[in-house]
Amino acid sequence: MSDSRVIKEYQYQSILSEPLSDFVAQKRGSGFLYNSEAKMLFRFDKFVITSKQTVCAIPQDLFQAYTAKTVYDSERNHRARYWLIRQFAMFMRTQGFEAYVPQNECNQKNKSNFVPYIFTETELSKFFATAETYKLPSHANNNSKLEMIIPVIFKMLYGGGFRVSELTHLRLSDIDFENGIVKIVHSKFGNTRLVPLDDSLLALLKGYSEKVHTENCPDAIFFQKSDGNIYSEKAIYQNFRTILWRAGISHGGKGKGPRLHDIRHTFAVHKLKYWAKQNCDVSAMLPYLSAYMGHKNLNATQDYLRLTVDAFPTIIQTLETAYGCIIPECGGVHCDS
Repeated sequence: MSDSRVIKEYQYQSILSEPLSDFVAQKRGSGFLYNSEAKMLFRFDKFVITSKQTVCAIPQDLFQAYTAKTVYDSERNHRARYWLIRQFAMFMRTQGFEAYVPQNECNQKNKSNFVPYIFTETELSKFFATAETYKLPSHANNNSKLEMIIPVIFKMLYGGGFRVSELTHLRLSDIDFENGIVKIVHSKFGNTRLVPLDDSLLALLKGYSEKVHTENCPDAIFFQKSDGNIYSEKAIYQNFRTILWRAGISHGGKGKGPRLHDIRHTFAVHKLKYWAKQNCDVSAMLPYLSAYMGHKNLNATQDYLRLTVDAFPTIIQTLETAYGCIIPECGGVHCDS
């Protein structure tokens, strides 16, 4: 069986061979395997040769001729070709070459229109203040342990970018209190990863553990029910909705959010915003964020660049100028995230 992770090399020979090679190298340097894209660019390279292009540039007629939809194209293949060449054209511009970059004209039919809800800092402050003093609804069974668990779980979702299922299945032995590391075992994609915590989250977990895990049983569920079993995600979500209501944060209805998972999306977007404002090389930081959050690949992480631009338009110039050639522009964020 062939190894799907083996990098496949293509020799570009057109007038655009040098920027094509540099573009692929940049993508792979950021952690992308980029095999199918490199192959698609190889076809584009052949097209450039047959077009008898003599200048290292992408004029409008060349772009439109190659990205035009043919009778043999599926919608998916057409979109993929269009956006890949558009990103390459944006990359060429950053290298000082002339390149035609159209506005968002891609046919987005059948693309996901899901857009995560990104909490504002004001909303987060209200949400966490409400969670800190959270009391179960009067009709619910008295469970003071859940009232302790709720604010800790929500702060972990935002402060560490965890999935809620990763926290509900966490065991006491998965937390290294001495070194401040949480081990996520068999996450969504079957991987195990180590997540370092900042001092505030570590102190939060220590305080909770000292109150709940007095017997220090390593196999104990960390956020356990009174009978020692695991809380369902539904139970956490129901209390999340109650806190939203008490905090005065409107819910837009089914499919509109905020969803519980949007706290994790907000963590990623706020982290990218912070790096952008610190003038960090965001493209170089994406693999670290991807590994930290346990993404299967960089695609979902890369989508957060577009969400960051949308949520914080004041930094759009910084991100578009430096990273426009790697910001996805068609469709919503990957739901695997």
